[in-house]
Amino acid sequence: MRWPWQKWKPKISGIISSGALYRKLRKLHPGAQIICLDREYQIPADPGNVTWQCSPSELFYHAETRDCDDYVRMARGWLSRENLGNLLVMDCVIDYSSGRHALLAFLDGDKIVFGEPQTGKMRTFEAVKIIRLIA
Repeated sequence: MRWPWQKWKPKISGIISSGALYRKLRKLHPGAQIICLDREYQIPADPGNVTWQCSPSELFYHAETRDCDDYVRMARGWLSRENLGNLLVMDCVIDYSSGRHALLAFLDGDKIVFGEPQTGKMRTFEAVKIIRLIA
C-alpha cells in the first residue's frame, strides 16, 4: 500500500457499462451471484499491477480477524480512498479444492483473472466455481 503522498494512476484499457458487465459476467459464470453497483467501470490494463499496488502487505494475516475477506475489503477501501472506486476490481468468493476463499477478480477480455491481496500477486486455479462477484 502506498503512502498518501505517493499518487498512483492505473493504465486503463477501456470503459464498460454496468449492463454490459453484468451480461458478460452472467455468460462467463451463469451460477454466480453478480452485483454491479456503479453505472460504468474503468477496465485496468494490468490487473497484476493493481493487485500489487492495493495490497496491504504490511499487515499480518490473523485467522478469522484479518483473513482473506478482510484483505479484499482493505484493498477495495484503498482504491476508494484513492478515488478509484469505479476501477473494475471485483470482490470475489470462490469455491475450489481447498474450500471457500475471497480474493480480487478482474475482467481480462473474455475471462476472469484473480488477484490475491494478501500477497499482492496474481493467482490461478485448476478448477474454480465463482460463488459471488461484486463490482
